[in-house]
Amino acid sequence: MTRSERLYALVEYLRSRRATRVNVAQLAERFGVSGRTIFRDLASLRGEYVPIDAEPGPGGGLRLGRDYSMPSINFTVNEGASLWLSVAMAMRHHRFPWRATLQTVLEKVTGAMAPEEQRRMWLLVQRLVVLPPAEPELATGAGLLASEVFEACRQAFERGRRLAFGYTDREGRSSERVVEPHGLMVAEPLWYVLARDVEKDVPRSFRLDRMRTPRLLEGESFQPHDPRPLFPDWASRERAASLGP
Repeated sequence: MTRSERLYALVEYLRSRRATRVNVAQLAERFGVSGRTIFRDLASLRGEYVPIDAEPGPGGGLRLGRDYSMPSINFTVNEGASLWLSVAMAMRHHRFPWRATLQTVLEKVTGAMAPEEQRRMWLLVQRLVVLPPAEPELATGAGLLASEVFEACRQAFERGRRLAFGYTDREGRSSERVVEPHGLMVAEPLWYVLARDVEKDVPRSFRLDRMRTPRLLEGESFQPHDPRPLFPDWASRERAASLGP
């Protein structure tokens, strides 16, 4: 995250822990920076009149002033889409007890977004496909989903960039692929890219746990769209909850 994002997140983190105190080492670990960086961040926040109390000694630490109130929160497109996806996945579990509450939270978050950000978020989530959990025989054979693989696929999906990667299919055959990722699909615990294979000019789905060394191809963009017409078999399995505008 950028420094401005970290400063805002730092205040939010302290606000969520007003009943306790935290120390600089805990903050450094939480935000993945050095203790010196945290000290500079705290000085910047105090310079902006954010009341952060410090109590030295054992049992001491940092705490946000009790009377301080945060300014209105501006949610980003990625934050809104991530929450939508979390709610949509929870809605697939009919025994999940807070399904209605989560939907209310989603409505509050999207309602707090700026109109243009909200529009972009809905365009993005229209390309997310959430299926019921995978069948046990598929789920038990799932490989480890590497964070760098998911991040590359997410960025290509969001930014409309072609994606190159090595792939091993169900028969164990390896190949190199270049695709246009129009959609992301999840059937827990499996994740898929719903894409157009550039070389063969056909729609293909690829499991993320079978990918290796994915990379975005800079300068090779495309116009993403709803992947469902390209994948009617997958779309017919989708039991979409009413989570749209």
